[in-house]
Amino acid sequence: MSDIKPKKMVRSVAIALGIICIILILIAGLGAIIEYYTMAINDKNNTIASLTESVNLVKSVVLANSQIITQTAGNYTSWKFIVNVTGYVYVSILDNPQIKNWYVRVIYNASIPPFFYPYQYDTQVNLDNMNKIIFPVLLSVTSSGPPSPHALVGTSVEVRVGNTYTVGNATETVTITYYY
Repeated sequence: MSDIKPKKMVRSVAIALGIICIILILIAGLGAIIEYYTMAINDKNNTIASLTESVNLVKSVVLANSQIITQTAGNYTSWKFIVNVTGYVYVSILDNPQIKNWYVRVIYNASIPPFFYPYQYDTQVNLDNMNKIIFPVLLSVTSSGPPSPHALVGTSVEVRVGNTYTVGNATETVTITYYY
């Protein structure tokens, strides 16, 4: 052991410590890279799940929740809202023994590709003993270029629930849900 010179030993220890530091830095960098890509993959998975829900029309917003309304004969109650995604309106009228005297009307305007002609949707359905009805809603597009988020505009939708009575008052419980 006396043959090893102290300078050589110090240099050997310094080189060994330097190699250990480099290995530790590489391991820490590799851990950071793995963490970054794990977060990126999780973000993409969340985006894919959200888009899948939209494609399957799983998301919804309740516009009128079991709202009790009273109308005079021949009148309607109106709800207006703006949608930013194509979907459908689901209207349900509950607790009404004379459902045959009710109607639901959905009205909106849209601009539909490829020629962007104005499209007016105005459909009324007499319920005739049905208490649930579905209406499609299209999203307006403003330009003829490739689809982009700024080319889409919200569609203003009006839902009317009315009665066809000739005398008296009518009371109903209405739920309106938009699925997208």
